[in-house]
Amino acid sequence: MTADAIPFAALAQPAPALPTLHHYRAETSGIRLGHYTHIAAAQAHAEDFAAAALGGHDFEWIPAELESGEHQTLHITLHGAQHATEYTVTAVPVMDHYDPSAEL
Repeated sequence: MTADAIPFAALAQPAPALPTLHHYRAETSGIRLGHYTHIAAAQAHAEDFAAAALGGHDFEWIPAELESGEHQTLHITLHGAQHATEYTVTAVPVMDHYDPSAEL
């Protein structure tokens, strides 16, 4: 065996699990605004559209943390009261392989 050869047993081992990757989709009322690799970019896009449509107000994303497959809703504060808007950011998992038994 040469120094560069990989033993067959090493090839038979399962690959280590990769961390789940996500892209972030900004949308409003079912209209997709864009897809981003960073959540802050998706939030900024939605906030810019919301500010243009609703005026410049205090915005907050609820929930503050985002789990895979879930979405955040942009809330606006008007006259001291917080209201949900139609603007959302969704964490969309990106698969690293095809799994025919995965849920669609």
